[in-house]
Amino acid sequence: MGEALLDTSTATKRSRLAKIVGGWIDGCATSGFQAVEPDNLDSYERSDGLLTPEHNAAFAKLLADRAHAAGLAIGQKNTTDLLERRKEIGFDFAVVEECGRYDECGDFADAYDDRVFVVEYADRDFARACVSVGRGRPSSAGTSTWFRPGVPGTFTAPAEPRRGAWRYPDGRRP
Repeated sequence: MGEALLDTSTATKRSRLAKIVGGWIDGCATSGFQAVEPDNLDSYERSDGLLTPEHNAAFAKLLADRAHAAGLAIGQKNTTDLLERRKEIGFDFAVVEECGRYDECGDFADAYDDRVFVVEYADRDFARACVSVGRGRPSSAGTSTWFRPGVPGTFTAPAEPRRGAWRYPDGRRP
């Protein structure tokens, strides 16, 4: 994909990286954001064995602790591999790209009680995602949030946000 890999292979390296990213997290809190979602926590999949899910889970825990200390919610981005560790890590919600395409939407919705932001890029995948969670099944915890770039009306707010009031990308409140 051409994305850089952060070396999370040792506790020392994770700590140094968390200080850098932690500054960005603090900046988000200072700027009035309500949540962050660190990307590429699945980088072990393309590291040729240099990184493991355990390395990135430990790094994610450092980031979650920093986000919560700053009063921010933190979201898991993609990868179903970390779903079983979500509580241990401290994730509050999920942001998933193309879960309809990879048939993973239900896994995220079940794990996060529908506190999921779904991003789909193709009509077929968007339709599959809608059938698999949120709009296609009953939910006792809230609604999954749907976003399709360039398609008005596909962004809906969760019924019960965990921290603060959610806002649309342009700052408007639902």
